[in-house]
Amino acid sequence: MDDQLEISETNKEKNQIIVNRKYKFNLWYITNNTKIFQCTKCKTVKKCKSYIILNDNNKVIKYENKHTHPGKEYDASVSIFTPEINSFYTTSLSILNNKEQATYELLFEELKKNEIIPKNLHCDFEKSISNASIKIFHNITIKYCVWHYKRSFEVQKNKLCYNEVENNHKIYLLYKAITNFPFINSEYIFDIYNYIKIICQIYNYFNFLNFLEYFNKTYLYKYDIQYWNYYNDINHITNNASESFNNYLKKLFYKKPSFYELIYHLKREESLSYNNYKRKIEGFYILEYIINILPISYKLNYLY
Repeated sequence: MDDQLEISETNKEKNQIIVNRKYKFNLWYITNNTKIFQCTKCKTVKKCKSYIILNDNNKVIKYENKHTHPGKEYDASVSIFTPEINSFYTTSLSILNNKEQATYELLFEELKKNEIIPKNLHCDFEKSISNASIKIFHNITIKYCVWHYKRSFEVQKNKLCYNEVENNHKIYLLYKAITNFPFINSEYIFDIYNYIKIICQIYNYFNFLNFLEYFNKTYLYKYDIQYWNYYNDINHITNNASESFNNYLKKLFYKKPSFYELIYHLKREESLSYNNYKRKIEGFYILEYIINILPISYKLNYLY
């Protein structure tokens, strides 16, 4: 069969099949070696006679495709108005089982099948993401998020050399120099790093030398410098906008929402964003601002 079957579980712990994210089938009954699923629309006015039979290994034995009702497709994308750029941007969300490279390869393959071939990829410092993207999209340009670069430094500084950096102004300046490596010519990074290391060896800054070793192993060898260096290309250096939106979405859900709950909330947020945008261009925000800053007596006259 050409249709793609997606097996999931309901809250009642009964198997459920979703076909192409259009039709839902619930478990009807079980025989000796087979399980029969019936379309959830079997009891509606237009009684659907579609059913699916699986064997013990969940392999499809038969799929009776006789739907008498329209299917419903679910789009896991949302268009949000962003005041910073004064326009909408569309975010597509994918639910992944893990963060392994093979998982990202499957995701990127699906994008490629839908003729989505990005020229640039902006992501966290995740080797699995960058390796997968290079494998699937051969000519893609990768840029890592500078905020994550500096955040990682902050964590390691606090862990390895907090007192040295905070109490010694010279070391503090060396630390700041390294945090600004993404914005200097990459040709000079190794020379500057070695110069800083020599200074630390001369003055016995042992804890900061440990920090330098971390930087060396992580950012000079593990990650390609061109992926986190923005010299002469300071454009969209962080992915904070998408990170903020993801954090906001997490607060809307309990730990394991269903796929349909996720889509509902995404579409609701998209609708709210569009309404806010309409209110802005129609002048409602300016009106509300004026009303809020006026004295009470003026507000009454203004409103009535």
